[in-house]
Amino acid sequence: MWKEKWIQHLRNEKNYSSHTEISYLTDLTQFQQFIEEECGEFDPKQIDSDLVRLWIAHLVEEGIKPRSANRKLSAVKTFFNYLNKIGA
Repeated sequence: MWKEKWIQHLRNEKNYSSHTEISYLTDLTQFQQFIEEECGEFDPKQIDSDLVRLWIAHLVEEGIKPRSANRKLSAVKTFFNYLNKIGA
């Protein structure tokens, strides 16, 4: 539910391109899958900076290039900023 509303927000209020929307959604889904593997569930209220650092370390171990890792981090940051904005 949150992801769909976030994408609508990116499209309607931020005027992101469809390419950026797809990339950000893919990045967030990858982050969500990682968190579910580590924690058993994806609850945005339970995610802290240590988990984000662990995910970034995982990306580095997987050989993700720094530029790609930074974009993925930007997507996750944008998602959490959105959740904060709507009070979720």
